[in-house]
Amino acid sequence: SNLAVAFWFEHGNELQSETLQTDRVLDRVAAVATTLAAVPPDARRVVMDTMSSHVWRFTEVPLRRHPGAMDQKEIRLAQRLSAMLRPGSYRAPVTVRLHETYKTIPADLRPFHADHNGEAVHIYLPVDEHTRLSAVFLRSPAPWPVEIAIAALVAIMVSSAAATIMARRVVRPLSELTAAASVVARGGTAPHVAET
Repeated sequence: SNLAVAFWFEHGNELQSETLQTDRVLDRVAAVATTLAAVPPDARRVVMDTMSSHVWRFTEVPLRRHPGAMDQKEIRLAQRLSAMLRPGSYRAPVTVRLHETYKTIPADLRPFHADHNGEAVHIYLPVDEHTRLSAVFLRSPAPWPVEIAIAALVAIMVSSAAATIMARRVVRPLSELTAAASVVARGGTAPHVAET
């Protein structure tokens, strides 16, 4: 039961962390897209390079590049992101892909010097009638929940020690009674056994 509670707690913690991280990703992508729409086209490269890092990569791509289909969760996030864009900005379909691998992302859209083991969030959204923004965010692999494992192990040890102490308190009088019965069965004198 302790392990089940620990895994349930860790699962809830992972879901909450993923939700917060996704919200941050959507905010950043919406901010970059809004900025790109507001600056002249020749200044966009500077904005995208400034906002990119070893886990982020912002790239302008032509509208003809087709990003692929989405699942229901991705569709909901794409609708949220579309609603976050500046009113009056150019409207075109927004695509969100939550579980891309590094190798499935085209090489010209990947973050530089990135860890290739994590999952990526890949978002396409419109900048103007000719250009779409590709935003790639690489998630690092989730660390193993050491704190949860230690807490579960300590809880198991404490509950096992308590159960052992309680079992001894219950079994001791029965052991005394059994020993006395054995003496009597062999023909000896019955020893005194406390009523408790």
